Amino acid sequence: MKSFKEIFLPEKNIFEEHFRTEALNNERLRELIIAASILLLVLGLLINVYILSEDYTTEVPGLIDAFKWIILLFLFLAARSLLVRKIIHKRMREEKSLPYFLSYINSFFEVSVPSAAIIILSLYIEPVAALVSPIVLLYFLFIILSSLELDPRLCFFTGLVAAVEYISISFYYITNTEYQSNIPVLDIPMAFLGRGTILLVSGIIAGVVSLQIRKRILKTYHVIEERNELEKVFGQQV
Repeated sequence: MKSFKEIFLPEKNIFEEHFRTEALNNERLRELIIAASILLLVLGLLINVYILSEDYTTEVPGLIDAFKWIILLFLFLAARSLLVRKIIHKRMREEKSLPYFLSYINSFFEVSVPSAAIIILSLYIEPVAALVSPIVLLYFLFIILSSLELDPRLCFFTGLVAAVEYISISFYYITNTEYQSNIPVLDIPMAFLGRGTILLVSGIIAGVVSLQIRKRILKTYHVIEERNELEKVFGQQV
């Protein structure tokens, strides 16, 4: 009579292989969503630069130049996401998986794009305006999409990197530059520390969500395996 491991180990290996394949599919979907979102954002920036530029030219002259550099940065990110998606597809056809550490490198690079955009924007406008600009919301885009890989540690890592980068940039401009905002609360470092903390908490929540989804998938798999084993034993008895 076969042991428990002998019965379930082959099926478990099959499941793990299928799970890795689905993880790669999720990664491809993630890169597609990032590319599509960034391209839509670029379209909005182009409309701002070439259609609504008269208001910016008179009120904030340097904003147009900042937008142009940010558009180039975003186009590079979109092109890179599409390239990564193509590489993943090629690896899947070759039935090969990607090295685990590449997910962390990929996440670090993507999260660093909003940080770079904030730095570029702060070179042309008041730093505090860049720190509270809509660009900050891009951090949440990458944190949310990290949950697609069903890896809680990656979600936490993404939130941690976003929080550390945003807080570091904020503290640099608030403490090391001669700037005073018209809104007193924006001169207090703790205000930006709170924003960074929200980014970290978002990463933790995304990790908890991905962990629960992963547990439910594993639980469903075990229930199906137990049912199949019972059917197999019953069929042998009949």
